[in-house]
Amino acid sequence: MRHVPFFRWVVTLGLVLMGCSFVLYGAVPDSPGGGLGALADGLGTGGFLLAAGGLAGGVIRARPRPRGVHRRPGRRAELMRDVAALVTPGHRRVFRRATRLGETAALVARDYRHAVDAVRTAWAPSHRALVDAELALMPVTRLKRVAGRAFPAGELAEHGVHTVRDVLDAEEWGLEHAGVNRRVARPAVAAARRLAQERARSVTVRIEADGPEAGTAAVLGALRVLVEAGPRAKGAAERGEALAARLDTLLAESAPAVRFGPMLTAGPRRIRRARAALAELRRLLDRAERDGLAQSFAQASVDLLRGPDADPAGLAAWVDFTSRPEKYHALLSKFADRSLSWAD
Repeated sequence: MRHVPFFRWVVTLGLVLMGCSFVLYGAVPDSPGGGLGALADGLGTGGFLLAAGGLAGGVIRARPRPRGVHRRPGRRAELMRDVAALVTPGHRRVFRRATRLGETAALVARDYRHAVDAVRTAWAPSHRALVDAELALMPVTRLKRVAGRAFPAGELAEHGVHTVRDVLDAEEWGLEHAGVNRRVARPAVAAARRLAQERARSVTVRIEADGPEAGTAAVLGALRVLVEAGPRAKGAAERGEALAARLDTLLAESAPAVRFGPMLTAGPRRIRRARAALAELRRLLDRAERDGLAQSFAQASVDLLRGPDADPAGLAAWVDFTSRPEKYHALLSKFADRSLSWAD
């Protein structure tokens, strides 16, 4: 029993050191490799080790045991021993390296999605113009294919509505205002929208202009980013997305090894998961360093963030398109959005 006060002093000292570490972390921004950051790590780790050791020693020493009998330590003592073995100064550095790698991996995936979205956004007006041009040549009699043979398409023509595009432009209220019966106007608009969606999905995705025009300059500029970045950017984005998801899971599981709040409330099962997650993080970091993933992700992000050419006429993109049109058409066919929406 005489050993218990000593262990209480050890626990108190450990708590004081942990408090100093908290103060340093709150007062100084987290800067990996900084002097104060390393001092805070050392104080926090040392304080926790003292507190955990003091608690474990106090529990063990507070219970007398007969001479010659070696009793297995209690569950609390085993937990304190596991926690003490878990906490080392290198764990926080592993956590920080994994966090930075996860951010870089998620960034390249996000940059690639933005580049693809830029192509779809630029393609939408040209796509709509192509579909509208075909609908303007489609007579209202084609509505019978969707609405049924009994559909009175002649009533629409009698009121000056001759094409499917006229039906879409007028909408239901416009047809009724022109004198079309509501029982005819409603199915006419529904059939016209269905035909328009069919044409939107089947329209040929190609750039057929004779030179750089306003309708194609934006499309070519957005496509040029992906063409210049090449397939390596796509591979980096896919690998980065998968790696970021895996790292997020492991970082959450390893939190008791580097954060005092989860560390103090974690049970034995959580401690074991944290140790396994830290080991997996080390393996992933070593593999990423061997493969140069961080550099690959960073270079892909740089290539994707160059953005469309600043030339408003799109001359540079047009010249590049004429030299390798197959690459542009392949990417446009892959990423162009073939869906259109009309207001209900």
